[in-house]
Amino acid sequence: MTFEVLVTTFLQGRGLSFDDVALTSGADEQVSPEVLDSVLSADFRHYHAKLAAIDMVEARVNLSLSARKRMKPTRIRLDG
Repeated sequence: MTFEVLVTTFLQGRGLSFDDVALTSGADEQVSPEVLDSVLSADFRHYHAKLAAIDMVEARVNLSLSARKRMKPTRIRLDG
């Protein structure tokens, strides 16, 4: 599963969408936004650790694979 699939299935299982999740707006030296709800964040870390399969690949291979595995509007949606 891609990270996108993990996030989508996690949120769908809780009746949430991306828009329901409050994120930080960015701070000094912050690389990416973070989830403000510490319980939701901890629950996702546990979910991710349980289901994610991490593979070591070269950067160019990773970019190639991620484009093919990305969820597209033409695929079956998980939200109904």
